[in-house]
Parts: sequence; C-alpha cells; structure tokens
Amino acid sequence: MKIGCVLMFVALMSGCSTFGSSDANMTPDQMWAKGKQQSQKGEDMVTASQEKLSNGQRNVREGESLITDGTNLIEKSRLDYKKASEKVGKSSKPDQVAYEADQFKRIAGRWESGVDKIKDGKNLIKKGNKTIKASQDEIFKGRALIDAGSQLMINSQTTTSN
Repeated sequence: MKIGCVLMFVALMSGCSTFGSSDANMTPDQMWAKGKQQSQKGEDMVTASQEKLSNGQRNVREGESLITDGTNLIEKSRLDYKKASEKVGKSSKPDQVAYEADQFKRIAGRWESGVDKIKDGKNLIKKGNKTIKASQDEIFKGRALIDAGSQLMINSQTTTSN
C-alpha cells in the first residue's frame, strides 16, 4: 500500500513538472535563447509603441491647434457680424441689399467652419489620447517582456556557474 502511494505521488509530481514549460527543465543554452527572444520581442514592442505614442501626441497637438484656429475664426466671425449688423437697413437699392445678404452668408460660412474645426479638433484629441493610452500599455508590456527575458538570461548564467 505504501509503495502504491509513493508511486502515485511520484507519477503525479513528474506529470506536474513536465506539464508546463518550466525554466527549471531547460538547459542554460535554452534559457539564454528564450530570454534573448523575449527581450528582443519586448524591445520591438517598446520601439513600435513609442512611435505610436508620438503619433498620438502629434494628434493631440494638431487637435489643440484646430480648436485654437476654430475659436479664432468664430471670434472674428462674431466681430464681423456685429460690424455688418450695424450697417444693415441703410441700403436704398436691391443690389446693396443683395451685397449685405452675401456678406452675412460669408460670415455665417466662416463661423460654421470655425465650429467644424473645433469639432474636428476635439475628435483628434480624443483619438490621440486613446492612442497614447494604448501605446503606454504596450510599452509597459514590452518592458515587462524585456525584464523577464533579461532575468531568464541571468538565470541561465547562474545555472551554468553552479
């Protein structure tokens, strides 16, 4: 009975140790290679993510610029509207009235363009912030891979020196 329990225990333990890919079951050369591979994958991940991060930051800057341009356009349109409004009603000929109407249409068009620029800027900032967040998460994961790979490479060297 004792022998049966011991055999069963040994069988279970040997099954558990070979079930997963354990670093303890690897040779030092395999550990080094796996560590190098993980580190390289992490470095590639960080490099690509840093480029995406830069793109996200550029989107935010461009969005802010669009919002500034749109705000300035709206402010100028409001001033132009006030100036044009002061002159309304003094026309004595149909062509002067048509000119006033065209002037208001141009002002309204610039005003709407300013509103559109602000909307586009907000969307670009939202997209940029989303890209920044995703990139930062990927950089974190890449650095974790680099650390794990480096640790595996260090472990391979301590295994060979023992």
